[in-house]
Amino acid sequence: MIPVKNLRFKLAALILAAWGLIAVPIPSGADGTFLVGRIIDGDTLVLAGGTRVRLLGIDAPEVGEPWAAEATRSLRKMALGKMVTMKECNEKDPYGRTLAVLQQGGVNINTSLLREGLAVPLLIPPCGALVADHSIRAAGSAIKGRKGIYSSSAFQVVKDQNAGAVVGRRSVVFGTIRNVHRGRKVIHLNFGDNWRTDFTIVLFSRGQARFASMGLNPGDLLGRTVYVLGKVQEYNGPEIIVNRPEQILPVYDGPAESLEHPGAGKGMDMPHE
Repeated sequence: MIPVKNLRFKLAALILAAWGLIAVPIPSGADGTFLVGRIIDGDTLVLAGGTRVRLLGIDAPEVGEPWAAEATRSLRKMALGKMVTMKECNEKDPYGRTLAVLQQGGVNINTSLLREGLAVPLLIPPCGALVADHSIRAAGSAIKGRKGIYSSSAFQVVKDQNAGAVVGRRSVVFGTIRNVHRGRKVIHLNFGDNWRTDFTIVLFSRGQARFASMGLNPGDLLGRTVYVLGKVQEYNGPEIIVNRPEQILPVYDGPAESLEHPGAGKGMDMPHE
């Protein structure tokens, strides 16, 4: 477990690394190679020895939801009855499950599910911060390719200039953050020169607290091109109220292979709770 006195600094460094701002060495849990005995669903499995493992940094659809069967089937194909290399976080989830990144045959199973659009990022500190870079990159790739979950109308991608056409709908807005305004109770990330008409990300106290809990400063996204996920509303132009860091995914234009084996220093070296 990370000592409490060091936790705040480590989380800040980890999240900044995930957003491409700095590179730091990442503490990790124990390594090991294990046989997978059973698949529960798209993000949970049981090792042959009985240990229940929750894939770190992702959230697959629940049984009965769209794409749940596909996610379970994909995880079964990649892992069931196979030896996997596991790198676990030092924390467990509230249900006592081991939180881990799994690799099989050189493939990062966690990011593979994200990249195929069969799961969405789930970044809960402290463990989620360890794989933030991998999860964000992979999810951005899935959105760009309109794969899996992101192929539905609920994730229609629109440019920020056209966000007014999807007011009242859950969408993915694509554009570049050009201005940051900090008020007494709200932070605005503006995508144009006229905040009264252009698309804006809005962070109230709830969203700001969530970002702060992961050591993240939304202002660091100034100048970045991003995908913004959420319901588009109208208030002095179209806006999305953001409550979780996973709603803002910086766009990465590197080759798909880089998602499989990201460089050291940006996360565990393998490869909206």
